Amino acid sequence: MTATDRIRPHRARLTALRDETTRHLSAAVHVDGDLADAMIREFLVEPLRAIAPSPGVDAFAVLREAVAARARRMLRDWCLLIVLIAFFATSLTWGLIWLAVAYASAALGSPSSGWRHRGVHRVVAIALVPLALVVVTILFAVRAVSAYVQGTAAFLEFFTTPAVGPWTVALGGSALAILVGNEFLLAQLFARSFRRGLFEARPNRYSWPGERWARNFNVDAYRDQLARIEQSDSTANLVVYRGYEPFVGAGTRVEKSAISLAVSLEPDDDSIAEPFTLADLYDHVSTRMLELRDAASLAPSERLGGLAERVQVIVPIQELFTNAADPATKDVLPGLDRRPAERIGEDRLAGLVEQPLEWMRYYRCYQLETWDRGLTVSAYLTFGMSERTLFLEWTPCLLFPLDRGYRTVDSTSIEPLSALGSAALSWIRLPVALLSRLRSLFTWLRPMPDQPGMVFPDRYAASASLRELAAADELDNYFQVSDVSRYLQVLSTRMTSAVGEFLADRGISVTDFMEQAKTVINQTTVMGNMVNSVIGNRNTVAGNRATHSDQ
Repeated sequence: MTATDRIRPHRARLTALRDETTRHLSAAVHVDGDLADAMIREFLVEPLRAIAPSPGVDAFAVLREAVAARARRMLRDWCLLIVLIAFFATSLTWGLIWLAVAYASAALGSPSSGWRHRGVHRVVAIALVPLALVVVTILFAVRAVSAYVQGTAAFLEFFTTPAVGPWTVALGGSALAILVGNEFLLAQLFARSFRRGLFEARPNRYSWPGERWARNFNVDAYRDQLARIEQSDSTANLVVYRGYEPFVGAGTRVEKSAISLAVSLEPDDDSIAEPFTLADLYDHVSTRMLELRDAASLAPSERLGGLAERVQVIVPIQELFTNAADPATKDVLPGLDRRPAERIGEDRLAGLVEQPLEWMRYYRCYQLETWDRGLTVSAYLTFGMSERTLFLEWTPCLLFPLDRGYRTVDSTSIEPLSALGSAALSWIRLPVALLSRLRSLFTWLRPMPDQPGMVFPDRYAASASLRELAAADELDNYFQVSDVSRYLQVLSTRMTSAVGEFLADRGISVTDFMEQAKTVINQTTVMGNMVNSVIGNRNTVAGNRATHSDQ
């Protein structure tokens, strides 16, 4: 039996996990353009890019929603831009008035309207509205005087002719109709597609007219890339990454809970040390770790029943190209016109266990999804050994819950009057809001250009998972902090105990090892230290975070 065959998630005793993360992200990409663009740019634009592990989320379902949401948003904004240009062309005066009111509304509005240096904008807005009224009054007076000079008939016509022309009304009404339609579509999505209990990540049938279009618009433009995401191997054992953080998909490294030990392999006084291989040590630790699945009372809702283990080979893309002469690179990147492999063969794995390369590291990853797949605890284990010394590296990671701003689907009003109110406010702020979106309107999400003789390593490597792009930088409540403390201590204690047992069974003295391990583990046994250990490292997150904006 191979190492890959014996590493399989166990779900028999696990209480069912609701897929809340997929539901929340599917809704979030429809209201946050920056998040949708970041996901598409990272996962779908580069056809040769490695797929980052995305624990706790259905990546295919979320990316499909992101593509549809971006296409709908682009269609809406292009229509609004054309209408707004026509509005300003037919009535520059009213266009300038609208612009002034929009600026004042955005600057004086809620902090969520996305303004930086709000104090400066408030001062300008307070001065701008009176100034706009003065300008309009002056223009009105000038036109009135001009009509009076032309004669009585012209003067009377000036006061009896409507101040707002038919084109101005038609174009302004068209913009409002587009925004109202968009708000009602979002209200339907939130009420009938993404509501708790109604959500289907991959629906076989659609429950309301327009749902198929809203959730699949322009998806064919990324058909091949989405198919690759859907068909990706969930048990893949190879990650090719770019940037600093190697544990892509695992979130934040919990540095204060990490263990790094070098212990002497001295025989016990009454024993003769028995030789062993690192493969034997890994297998023993795996067996003991996975026994935690049956420890129901150790974790709330029997969450340890979902403890999963997988082999993980991690390769930094820059070093892969630096070591291009090494034959092992072909196992990772078969060619410059092909994407990185998802799996390393058993022969290469066996070699890496005993002799890891500087640029190609072997780990065993132990992973646990909790809190409706919203919180993930991972720990990466690797060994190194010489004739007299054993080296152990244990790196825990924490994938925080989604940012609260992405979990508003259940608290968003779906009443028609609320949708009308949102559309009206968006209409008032339209000139300023559309100006802020011009950059995205004229920005095409394209892959890196092909240039003869040049290779761009970043086009092949992952830097963040979907969850990391949308993760918060803190835990939600005390119970989550308590659970993280529990899981990290249980996992690290079981790991060190398993290593100690293995060495003792081989006639090796474990006094030095257990003392070092006990010292490290005791650093996180107090809850206060655990809070600092987790929350204090929240800025060390693998990958880039999407910027929040209401679009």
